[in-house]
Amino acid sequence: AGTVGGGGAAGVLCNGVGALEQQQGLAGLPPIDPNEPEYLVKWVGKSHVHNEWVPGSLLMAFARRKLLNFRKKHGAAPCNFQVAAHAVPERFMARRPTPAGPGWEVLVKWKDLGYEHATWEPEGQGVLIQPEYIHLHKEMWARQTKVLQRYSLPAQQVAQAKRAAAAASLPPDLQGQPSFVGGSPLYPHQLVALNWLRRMWARSQHAIFADEMGLGKTATAIAYLQSLIHEFKATAPLLIVVPAALIDFWEGEWQFWSPEEQQQQQQQRYAHKC
Repeated sequence: AGTVGGGGAAGVLCNGVGALEQQQGLAGLPPIDPNEPEYLVKWVGKSHVHNEWVPGSLLMAFARRKLLNFRKKHGAAPCNFQVAAHAVPERFMARRPTPAGPGWEVLVKWKDLGYEHATWEPEGQGVLIQPEYIHLHKEMWARQTKVLQRYSLPAQQVAQAKRAAAAASLPPDLQGQPSFVGGSPLYPHQLVALNWLRRMWARSQHAIFADEMGLGKTATAIAYLQSLIHEFKATAPLLIVVPAALIDFWEGEWQFWSPEEQQQQQQQRYAHKC
């Protein structure tokens, strides 16, 4: 029975056994008792899929303080603080050539962990090639394809023409739910705010949209951004700045209010079932 130290700060953090071999050398260490307790180690710079069991005597050689702190806090009895979800990919964000050699790497955002914990993983190895995560590869490629299309010369020309037309003559107010907004029907006050934001954009004027809590500012803001994308064909990046704790909330809201995102999710669920 081993003692488990899962999670970033709970585990023993170091640079890996390879670094230990170079700095200290394992040849001089005493033989390891097969019955001694082992500890599940989370390595610095690596995701939880790379967690591994390490005997306590080996940890004492290069992570003594962390091991003693763990024993002081949790005692010698077997315990388990590992979160299984932290080893489950949630989103593939980027792709790059492997810096150390041939091949490619994917930047992976892990479930229930913030984006600051994202790690680069080999594209053709480990958890990334499991069938249940093929849809994450497809989503990443779809996003990249969409970006290339938005920045193509024809798309840029259409965006410039739309912007010039809006500046010359203010766009007419939307009288009902626009086709580019899904989710639930917008309330009248949200539609008024949406039209106001559209006019401010057409005039190239900055705007601060503020209202009391609970009146649907998030939905209105997303509807406005969807208007820029679908109605005015804007190609410039759209930046949403929110606290880190609210990123998942905004992602969920964006998917809820975007018909395109909802359709993609339905297709992915159908493909996964098949």
